Amino acid sequence: MKTATRQQTIFRRIIGTCLIAFALVGITALCLKEIPLAFFGMHATGFVKQVEVIQTSTASKWRYSQPQSRSGSTTIMHMVHTTTEGKPIESKHTATFHTEAKVGDEHELIYLPWHPQRAMIYSAKQLWLPMTTGVIFSTICLFLGLRCFRAKPFFPTPKGFQS
Repeated sequence: MKTATRQQTIFRRIIGTCLIAFALVGITALCLKEIPLAFFGMHATGFVKQVEVIQTSTASKWRYSQPQSRSGSTTIMHMVHTTTEGKPIESKHTATFHTEAKVGDEHELIYLPWHPQRAMIYSAKQLWLPMTTGVIFSTICLFLGLRCFRAKPFFPTPKGFQS
């Protein structure tokens, strides 16, 4: 009985340590990228200068005894925006979430004044959704990791089953 309880405690501590490590990695990533952009970012209008489509995969899928080809591609937009000081900056952005990518299109960008080359398309799907998901995931991992270090088990054994 003592050996099984000790092994359970060690296993719970290992799981707790891993969950806390995941939470710290998530929080660090958020603090380095999304959170400074959200709170200290400067807004600018970016213009698509060039559109580059990269073929990422081609695969054949057999359907109804006939091969059907399907392919994947990534669209990269080369955009130009002007900083508040009037300096033109060029940056690359992946067209995600069905973003239209045509030369001459305008997209609102957000950038940090000390890193204007690392601009990001300003939208709920590209800034706020990943940041919110990261905060929720990190919080859950931190809570569960700290809970694993508690002395009481998650599910206590019923009295009739103790030996």
